Amino acid sequence: MAPRPAPQAPVARDPDQRPLASPAVRKHALDLGIQLRLVQGSGPAGRILHEDLEAYLAQGSATPAKGGSGYAERHDEQQIPVIGMRRKIAQRMQEATQRAAHFSYVEEIDVTALEELRVHLNEKHGAHRGKLTLLPFLVRALVVALRDFPQMNARYDDEAQVIHRSGAVHVGIATQSDVGLMVPVVRHAEARSLWDSAAEISRLATAARNGKASRDELSGSTITLTSLGALGGIVSTPVLNLPEVA
Repeated sequence: MAPRPAPQAPVARDPDQRPLASPAVRKHALDLGIQLRLVQGSGPAGRILHEDLEAYLAQGSATPAKGGSGYAERHDEQQIPVIGMRRKIAQRMQEATQRAAHFSYVEEIDVTALEELRVHLNEKHGAHRGKLTLLPFLVRALVVALRDFPQMNARYDDEAQVIHRSGAVHVGIATQSDVGLMVPVVRHAEARSLWDSAAEISRLATAARNGKASRDELSGSTITLTSLGALGGIVSTPVLNLPEVA
């Protein structure tokens, strides 16, 4: 078994800056009664991980929320209506699993050199061009891969039994928001530089999370990219964004 990578050094955070954490970590912190602004994150860019919450509790810095003992019986029950946008998203995802066959292929790639390049570019150009995350590199890699596999950049009309292959690469970026999963679209990714893609991804993600993305910004993708790397998982199988084939 390959050794786990060494944990990253904690990143200093401005007291007024909103802590970086996934929705799952935020929920866990809420259940534990922990204020995230008091926790030192050890993930990329200072992101707070589940392990950081455990370390915070181990230091005696917080008291678990009342009733949080794993050995105490609990009999409470909540009924949470699924309405509005969440219901539409759930219905669309259920429809996708029923109308399209899902298949996953997993490959492991060493991105050490890529990460070194990202850090180098940020150190050299980040101050005036903005910081690069890994996502714009993935978008660019997808664009290059589609040159060899253009059949993946397509939409399938299952009623007419016709595949519409697209020359333009309009990449949907799966984005978590308070109302559910949104997919804003980076249009013509094939014509964008790394920084152009990074700026557009950031703009669209912010608009989606704030509920300000337009209908046009949330439609028309030809292929969708889902990145769960920040959650620390290994493999996932996203639901197809119909009528896309990948």
